Parts: sequence; C-alpha cells; structure tokens
Amino acid sequence: MARPDLLSWGGSPVTLAEFKTHAGINTTGLDGALQIWIDAATQQLESETGLAVLSSSFRQYQHQHRHHHGRYEVSYNPWHHYRHIKGWITLTTPNVTAINNLSYMDTTDALQTLTWADAQAAGWSAFLSDWAEVYREDGVYPDRDSHFAERGYVEYTAGWATAADVPARVKNAIMFLATHWYRNKTAVVTGTIATELPLGWQVLVDGLRKRYWT
Repeated sequence: MARPDLLSWGGSPVTLAEFKTHAGINTTGLDGALQIWIDAATQQLESETGLAVLSSSFRQYQHQHRHHHGRYEVSYNPWHHYRHIKGWITLTTPNVTAINNLSYMDTTDALQTLTWADAQAAGWSAFLSDWAEVYREDGVYPDRDSHFAERGYVEYTAGWATAADVPARVKNAIMFLATHWYRNKTAVVTGTIATELPLGWQVLVDGLRKRYWT
C-alpha cells in the first residue's frame, strides 16, 4: 500500500542549537552535516511511524479503498492493526489537522476538484482525530465503477503546528537517532552482528506506533 504523496515538508522540530547541546558538540565545522542528520532523523521517524512531525501537506489518492455495499471501506494501516472505517476515504497519516481540498470522479468520469469550503457546502464532511475520515452525511458517494475513479484524492495538512507543540518523546527520538549517526558513521557491530539503527531507537519508534496505530 503506497503512502500519500508529500506535497510540502514542515521540517524538523529540533534546532541545530538544541541538537548540539544534546550531543555535547561545541564546534561549528560540522554544522552542515549535523543539520542533514537532524533532518534525516526526522524523516526516518516519519517513515517508520507514518506520522507527520511539523505541519506538512499531503495528497492521498482514493485507489487504496474498495467498494463495500455502496460505500467505501478501508481496512489498512502501516502497522497491520486492521480497522474497518466506512467512508469515502480514510487518511493514512494519523495526526491530520485540516482538509484542504477534495477531488473526485463524477458519474460522467469527469474530475471534480473542490476547495474544502466548497466541498462542505456540497455536503462533504470530515472527522479529524488520530484517524481522519472524509465522508458524506447522506451516504451518497461518487461513482466507483469507473476505472478512472482512482484519480480522486484528498489534499490535507497533518502534523504539529510549531516545534513547541511536538511531544517531548518525538523530539527525543529524533535527537537520539541524529546523535547515533553523529557518533557512528557506519553500522554498529555488537559481537558478530552489525546493525544500522540502535535498539533504543526501535523502542522509541514502537512506542509511537502503539500510540497512534492501536
């Protein structure tokens, strides 16, 4: 199952100064590389948890949904905890904050694109929580029999608005991994086993997965 397309990335909630203090770095010669590691650690966390950290925008196509008794049902998330939420589309980024616009194929196979304000005026609604769902109160959905239906999509915003809003454990995980990369430029070898990422990172990531996907 493909992830939604990333339209704009919000960046990392960890500043270079914060990271250098955390890692005990007093020089400036590696600032460029350190910033790359900070950003890469943030993106690694987003990839492994499905979260958006700072406010980012996405486009999710409807092709990952299946027809179910005249409505649409999704039974997927990246960590295999299956849910059954009926609606037109259920977004796979958990911390959605806003729906920006909606595009769907009508019964003539014409692509209709609406701002979210116009979509709401036309009877569309959204439930925003850890799992966000776009649906219609009347239960009457665009035709899905056409092979063009998969072109429909929702564009939305997800992530915390500011770095101050990001939970401490998210920032801690980012700094943990960035520090690991700073101190270990190659895979870490314990006995005869080489690992790219430390066990502590996995513990932090698993905790975030359980928070948002169970």
